[in-house]
Amino acid sequence: MGKDIEGWQDVSVNPDVKRGERSSFEVPPLPDGLRLLIGKALEKSQDHVVSNISNQRVCVNDLKTLVGLQWLNDVIVNAYMALIVKRNRGDQRLPRALALDVYFHTFLRSNPIAAHQWTQKDDIFHYDSLLVPVNESNHRSLVTIDMRCKGIRYMDSLGRRNDDCLRRIVAFLTREASENERTQVFSNDWHCWSMQDLPRQENGSDCGVFALMFAEHASRDAATCSKQAGRKNEHERIGPP
Repeated sequence: MGKDIEGWQDVSVNPDVKRGERSSFEVPPLPDGLRLLIGKALEKSQDHVVSNISNQRVCVNDLKTLVGLQWLNDVIVNAYMALIVKRNRGDQRLPRALALDVYFHTFLRSNPIAAHQWTQKDDIFHYDSLLVPVNESNHRSLVTIDMRCKGIRYMDSLGRRNDDCLRRIVAFLTREASENERTQVFSNDWHCWSMQDLPRQENGSDCGVFALMFAEHASRDAATCSKQAGRKNEHERIGPP
């Protein structure tokens, strides 16, 4: 496969790209009892540890980024991604998922070689799905890498393309395949595209929520609903138990 995406088939949810059946699911509202518990947790001191998820401490000040129109911080994004991976690991019906750190893509931009430190302990080609959080100019989006359908998708709640990001991911996968002797897995029959039929954010602060919901849907092999109804439920549901 060439290292540039110009030679790739650029599709936008093309039915020729096989993904199997995808079910949709909607996020239910929080039960009143849980809403009350969260309210009490938010009353504690800013540095009070609410939860510890995969060695990621989540404090009250982190949880408060889920309130109102604040931007989600890196701690919340990493913690929620860790919860996705943990859930999928415990359910054989779900894809084997690996989520990369929020700083992975930042390193991939500035020092591509250093970015490989996040995958030294894992053969990424062993997984069904990789979730790559992206943060550029304070805007969060997501890249999903599906090993089964051989597809790399850029998912942005503003509906923007990001060919530069996709090129970096392709270069990263090419190097990983070479170093791990998995070139037969990452070959020239992969597809790369920026998705367009996605829900769009309606304000300047919800990009993080959308990125995590894209990850949630992708990790379940569930179709991403284009309806705006339920955004509030999703915003409330992103939080450590």
